[in-house]
Amino acid sequence: MFYIKEFLNLFCLFFKISFLTFGGGYTCLPIIERELVEKKKIISSDELISSYAIAQMMPGLITVNLGVLIGYKKNKLSGALAITLGTVIPTLIIGIIIAAVLNKYLELDIVSDIFWGIRTGVCVLIFTVIYKLIKQIEKNLKNIIIIFISFCLYYLFSLSPIFIMILAILVAVIIAYKN
Repeated sequence: MFYIKEFLNLFCLFFKISFLTFGGGYTCLPIIERELVEKKKIISSDELISSYAIAQMMPGLITVNLGVLIGYKKNKLSGALAITLGTVIPTLIIGIIIAAVLNKYLELDIVSDIFWGIRTGVCVLIFTVIYKLIKQIEKNLKNIIIIFISFCLYYLFSLSPIFIMILAILVAVIIAYKN
């Protein structure tokens, strides 16, 4: 059933998240986790990580994909629509402002310093996500080997992350089937 209050709550929550984060899906994850898992308790941490993994495999923007998955789980189509609009609208507004205003000033040292600072902050947020993911992984030989092989396939052989994820899923299914 379509409830305007829940629609607006989800819309406003993701509008705020999208408006306050700079750098895409990786930078949004810690804030989404704090808002949806810790504060609002809309989903569990495991559900968020699983949804995030699925969102990465889907075509399109990670944050929008994640929002659609969470929104649909919460309120079906209206939840997915609310979160999608809440995620996309601030991005459009910011993009238009940046294109209109900053384009004139990109050559200034202060603007390039600001973007350097933003990139540095984004790196910290990405490492925060990686650290949280590593903490949640069960530390056993099987997982360590899969992570190590995945790392090598990506960095040494430049294989696509999608191919590596599919390969890791196949290995996990085979291991689960044998057990």
